[in-house]
Amino acid sequence: MNLSPLELQRARKQLQAYCDQRNRGTNSRTRWSTREVDNCFLIARSGRFDNKGRVLPEQALLKLCYRDEVWQLFVPRAQGDWLPYPPRPEVKNFDQLLKELDQAPLHVHW
Repeated sequence: MNLSPLELQRARKQLQAYCDQRNRGTNSRTRWSTREVDNCFLIARSGRFDNKGRVLPEQALLKLCYRDEVWQLFVPRAQGDWLPYPPRPEVKNFDQLLKELDQAPLHVHW
């Protein structure tokens, strides 16, 4: 990431707070979490169960990367690679990115 350590820390805290807020409004077994992978942030969902009661593996839902002075947003494809988020793949600042997630059509991620 081409962010200063202070900007990176701020983004990390905001994203964790965002996931914590989502956790308060969802099923207590399903948990939203964030982690850093390959110089990007991932938002993932864990704690889900299949119809036989088995725990499903963690599922990455969004990938947020800072490149070329913009935040880029990606969604996973069935093949395992990442596709730019169709409605708005880039935003200038992290606050805009979180607003975009809240306004996602049909809240497909949540």
